[in-house]
Amino acid sequence: MPGTPLDDSLRPLLERYVQAWESADIDGLVNLLREDATLSMPPLPTWYAGREAISAAHKRRSSLATRAAAADAAHPRQSAAGVRSLSAR
Repeated sequence: MPGTPLDDSLRPLLERYVQAWESADIDGLVNLLREDATLSMPPLPTWYAGREAISAAHKRRSSLATRAAAADAAHPRQSAAGVRSLSAR
C-alpha cells in the first residue's frame, strides 16, 4: 500500500534487491524470487513461470541489448533497429 512504512524485517531484502538492480545482476535478482514466481511484460503477450524461465528470459534480453549497443557503436549513423539517429544528420 502506498505510503505504508517499510517493515524493518524487509529492509535487508529491499537493499539486496536495489543492489542487484543497480549492478544489473540478473542472477542476484532471480535469487530473490520465490521458486514459483511469475513474470509478465505487458504489452508483450508473453509470461514466464519459475526462476529458471525468468532468468533465461532476462539473460536473452540482456544479450540482445548488449549486441544492439555494440552494433550502434560500430555503426553510429544507423541504430541496430535501422532508424537513423537525429544527431547523425
